[in-house]
Amino acid sequence: MSTPTVNRFPFEPHIAKLEPQVQYVLKNLWNVAFDAQNAVPILKAQIDANKSAVASVTNTVTNNSTASETIIQQIVSAYGTVNNQSGNVAYSTTQSDASAFIILSDASPVAVSLTAAPVITLPWACVLVNEGVGLVTATPASGTISYPNNIAAASMPVAQGQAAIICFDGTNFFSVIIAVQPQNTPSIVHQWITAYNSITGVFSQSQPAVGDVTGAAPIASPTFTGTVTEPTPPVLTAAVTATSATAGAASALPLTPLGYLDWSVNGVTVKVPFYSV
Repeated sequence: MSTPTVNRFPFEPHIAKLEPQVQYVLKNLWNVAFDAQNAVPILKAQIDANKSAVASVTNTVTNNSTASETIIQQIVSAYGTVNNQSGNVAYSTTQSDASAFIILSDASPVAVSLTAAPVITLPWACVLVNEGVGLVTATPASGTISYPNNIAAASMPVAQGQAAIICFDGTNFFSVIIAVQPQNTPSIVHQWITAYNSITGVFSQSQPAVGDVTGAAPIASPTFTGTVTEPTPPVLTAAVTATSATAGAASALPLTPLGYLDWSVNGVTVKVPFYSV
């Protein structure tokens, strides 16, 4: 290895007549280049030594290592499989149902037995989909099943229109039930929601009756304010009525009637007085 030169700036006289600022810049540039030139041989020697050490470690690892591969379970081929059990009222899950959709549909109740270990190995999960009217009941062959609001239950119901994601931990089962999403229900004037169908997700609407509204019972003697417009008088057809031959007596009518009724007879409006009885 060469020894670094001690002479930092050999041409001092050559720049003596330059401005001090220029001399300062030239000296710094010279020193940087001089240091870099002296550092290259040192760094090269260190790099060469590191390369030899890395090559030695690589050879050791290559000559003394043995590659191995362990497959816990191959489930890629089952992922997304559809197992259609429509029409069957009883079914037992299998290892091949891992990552599969199991379709169930029948008018009668359907019993599903969730097969457990050692027949089932981990990882294992499936999806039960109930497309029928009959209630699906999933029961573990051993252990329990936990689902929303029910921990360590003996069985789990899956109603029509619902789906259940079921996972197995080697001892017990765990599930999340996916319900039908509510359908969009546009508002109808003067109607309110009366019912919800959890199977279809549809809301029902109807116009309420007076009795459905608290405090809105019919008023026995309502009082009206403002102007009340009477309807158009009924139209009567002229008719001939025979007089009675029976004689009788009648009280004299008061001079002033209580009021008058307007009638239309063949298009002619007439007034009929009325009195208090």
